[in-house]
Amino acid sequence: MSYKFQDCLSRRGVVKRPANRATVERELTETKGDLDSAKKSLLESDFKWTIIKAYYSMFHACKSLLFSAGYVEKSHECLIAAIEELFTDRGILPLLQSSPTSGERRLHERQPTMV
Repeated sequence: MSYKFQDCLSRRGVVKRPANRATVERELTETKGDLDSAKKSLLESDFKWTIIKAYYSMFHACKSLLFSAGYVEKSHECLIAAIEELFTDRGILPLLQSSPTSGERRLHERQPTMV
């Protein structure tokens, strides 16, 4: 178990809770609604709201995954740690889909250094 996930569990930033299909489906409905709204904002060239709505679509998608695994999050930081622990580290999701900063770190690490 990763330190980040263990820390979130101990701080109760992630709490074990029985999986509930209705809760998962509710979050997926929110995901679709936010994504549809983001697409509409994009067509209207409202880029600020496109980004915000797309972010919340991803947020609700991650919450639905967490609920399906029998957990609930209390912070965005712990949501990311839980998704990495329960889905990315187990090979269910690729790294770039679970954490926006993980991919940036890998890209940065591959950049040549100037001497």
